[in-house]
Amino acid sequence: MTDYPKAYWASYGQAIIDRLGLKKFGSEYHGACPSCGGKDRFWITEYQGEVRTHCRQCGTENFQEIQKALQEMGLLPTKENNVVQLRDKAVGQDDFDEQTPYHIRKGIELIGAKLEGNNVVIPIFNAQKKRVGQQTITPDGTKKFNKGLEADGAFGVCGRIAPGKLYVAEGYATCASIYSATKTNTIFALSSGNLPKVCEAIQQAFPKVELVVAADNDEAGIKAAKASGRPYATPKKQGYDWNDVFVEQGEAAVREGLKGARLPNPMFTHVSDIEMKPPQWLIDGMLEKEALTMCFGSPGAGKTFAVLDMALSIAAGKDWHGKDVEQGLVLYIAGEGHAGFARRVAAWSTTHNVDLTDVPFYKSNSAVIVNDQASSEELHQELQKMASAVGKPKLIVLDTLARTMIGDENSSEKVGEYIKALDNVKAEYGCTVLIVHHTGHSSSAQSRARGSSALLGALDAEFKVAEWGDLKILIENTKMKDAEEPEPMAFLKVTVPLTTPNGLETSSLALEYTPDKPRSKKDPEYIRMVILDQIKSVDEFGEAPRSDLKEAVGLELECSQRTANRHIKKLIDEGVLALRGGCVVVA
Repeated sequence: MTDYPKAYWASYGQAIIDRLGLKKFGSEYHGACPSCGGKDRFWITEYQGEVRTHCRQCGTENFQEIQKALQEMGLLPTKENNVVQLRDKAVGQDDFDEQTPYHIRKGIELIGAKLEGNNVVIPIFNAQKKRVGQQTITPDGTKKFNKGLEADGAFGVCGRIAPGKLYVAEGYATCASIYSATKTNTIFALSSGNLPKVCEAIQQAFPKVELVVAADNDEAGIKAAKASGRPYATPKKQGYDWNDVFVEQGEAAVREGLKGARLPNPMFTHVSDIEMKPPQWLIDGMLEKEALTMCFGSPGAGKTFAVLDMALSIAAGKDWHGKDVEQGLVLYIAGEGHAGFARRVAAWSTTHNVDLTDVPFYKSNSAVIVNDQASSEELHQELQKMASAVGKPKLIVLDTLARTMIGDENSSEKVGEYIKALDNVKAEYGCTVLIVHHTGHSSSAQSRARGSSALLGALDAEFKVAEWGDLKILIENTKMKDAEEPEPMAFLKVTVPLTTPNGLETSSLALEYTPDKPRSKKDPEYIRMVILDQIKSVDEFGEAPRSDLKEAVGLELECSQRTANRHIKKLIDEGVLALRGGCVVVA
């Protein structure tokens, strides 16, 4: 039987029926024998998913002749032209001669079509199930229609049209690939421009059909999919169709990719249909769900400790220092600090008495360049695998921006590419993305993240991590677009002794919440205290030159000397201070 590879019913059954004009009787299809010519003694049937053939006129002794005749007509696979075997061997176009039929070049079964010489011929129908013509595809891929074909709303079929899901593709090869991979009825619309018309015609004629567009990932394909008004999915790679995915990645990748089909977002929504709902939180009042968020701070300030503390709390489903969390999968893309990561995780586990064995937290083994196409494709593939294996992520951390982005972070164009890539991830998986970033280098830039202002503009929320003394850090929100800004939170950096698996002693840090926190530099009482203290520091007798005092107060309050002078004048007006010559004294 090695000369007769398995002929699956889904791939060859309908093609044999159509080509030979067989009629159904019970579970069998009867007609003229392709070998002996008997008019009605030949039959085929489906047995365990495969095609079974027989002729009651020429009998089983002529089985090989029947098989050979069907193979010559392209209605059964051969050892040489078994497209499944060719696809599995990843045969390239250079391995085919100019007469190799189109379906073999494309790595697909001949489904809903027939072979005439070396040309693939596919019947074309309208929504009334009337055959209106045919498409002929030559070995070099040239596609021709019969003269007089009314193409508007016309289509080819792999499978049949019946209630339930029906995929709609542009071309025959894509259609056949989807049908082979999903075993779901699929039609092809002949062109991208005709696809919306086909969808409309099918939906009117068959209201119980659930249309899903399997679009090409190019401008015309996406435009047609959106115009159809139906859920659609495209391959991840630009310029690819689902036949490309089928050949390069296999049936499972096609099935998985089409699961992501979704409705195109309308450009406008009526005001009465806009849904009002309160913010949804991963960490109550601190980290919003499905948001683009950033944590920034100077080198060594404790950014990674703070973010890792949040991420592990979410993965473990443990409250974050008294704030409720929503538990879920966390993916941590680490671009730096790999050596100390295990110690930091162990310190957190020890401090909070949490066994991490079953906690859904995964760290990358290397950085991912988000705005690089090849690296981004690899990330998407890994995310799909993770989603299938353990579910969709709730939080993805990128530590740091500099290690996960290519190009100048001061370039609004490069930052825009980076943001767009993260927005796509956020939209596809419904997760929060948290970026870890650095402050600027100069002392005047310590209050903001470095780089293009386009980044801040795109964020839903931002918080700063700053050192406070030798043993404390302060987490202070600097942007919260759609909710009330939380109060600053302070933490002690606690040293946690650890022992490695081979018995060596080591340690790392963990964070412990403390209600103590620095006074606000905008608090009038604090400003008054600073000015009085600075007068004494400038002059022990309580008399300070105004120019020296402005400079000292400005440094302490981290404000301009102009603002410092305004604070000093306010206290003079209130009678707390007085002027004596060019000096300021306590009244």
